[in-house]
Amino acid sequence: MSSAKGYNFADLFLHHLAFSVPVTQKILCELENDLFKNLIKGFQTKGEVFVTGLPRAGTTLLLELLYSTNEFRTFTYRHMPFILSPILWSKVSKPFQKTGIKKERAHGDGMMVSFDSPEAFEEIIWLTYLKHKFVRPKTLAPLSPADFTEEFATAFQNAIKKLLI
Repeated sequence: MSSAKGYNFADLFLHHLAFSVPVTQKILCELENDLFKNLIKGFQTKGEVFVTGLPRAGTTLLLELLYSTNEFRTFTYRHMPFILSPILWSKVSKPFQKTGIKKERAHGDGMMVSFDSPEAFEEIIWLTYLKHKFVRPKTLAPLSPADFTEEFATAFQNAIKKLLI
């Protein structure tokens, strides 16, 4: 595990654990789903808005504008690296949280972000549950309706509910 600017050993270790061992995300997600089963099951969502677009299309700016109204919820950098278990990760990481000081994001595009900035991390859900369907060695393959599983649908719906809870 190499050092990265702005990350200490614990940060690097947790990111490595979360993303190099994909089953970690699923196990923590399932644990959280079991622990908060009644809360998640009883929570109803309504009026979801999804921001989508090609890279460099302005989706991050739109996401930030919507999020700043406090009418919308989405993942933030504070949810990293355990995107699929935001309730547990919030409880575990709370004593170690740092103040959100804005700095330019890694893309080098002038967008300023902090731990509390919104980001499109739902990609982790797609990769955790459907990676084998669309990730190829040198390209991404299109998905068809037949590629979507009940497991993915439930995980996606639960992720939305857990963000709102």
